[in-house]
Amino acid sequence: GRVAGAYWQLADILVAGGEHGEALVNIEKSLDILIDMYSEDNGDVMGALHRKAAILFALKRYDEAKILAEKSAVGYAEYFGYNNSRVCEIYSMMGDCHLALGNRAEAMEAYCKAEEIALKLFSPDAKQISEIKAKIAGLRAGA
Repeated sequence: GRVAGAYWQLADILVAGGEHGEALVNIEKSLDILIDMYSEDNGDVMGALHRKAAILFALKRYDEAKILAEKSAVGYAEYFGYNNSRVCEIYSMMGDCHLALGNRAEAMEAYCKAEEIALKLFSPDAKQISEIKAKIAGLRAGA
């Protein structure tokens, strides 16, 4: 677990430095170790899948990011409950992926799921809610 965590932390450091290609290599190493340890049926694996999806999104590999985000959203909901801040974050990212791919209806669906969760978790004036509402408003306005 420690080696997987080290690769994950290195990936996060590389992302912060804008080195997404190298970050992808390291999160994949972390994922390989976690899957060997736990199979794919584990909350840590879902977290690493989500991180990989975010890196793929930054690399503009939206189709791949969307697939991993969907998988991690299901896994997170299974392990930690649907009304979870991470599931909310993942649905928002899925909306971003769909929007980048030109799938406006799917983007709206993902953003609405994120908003539904956010409204249960955060105060009405929370940053998470205002960000999601802005994405929905942008879609409705045709942006």
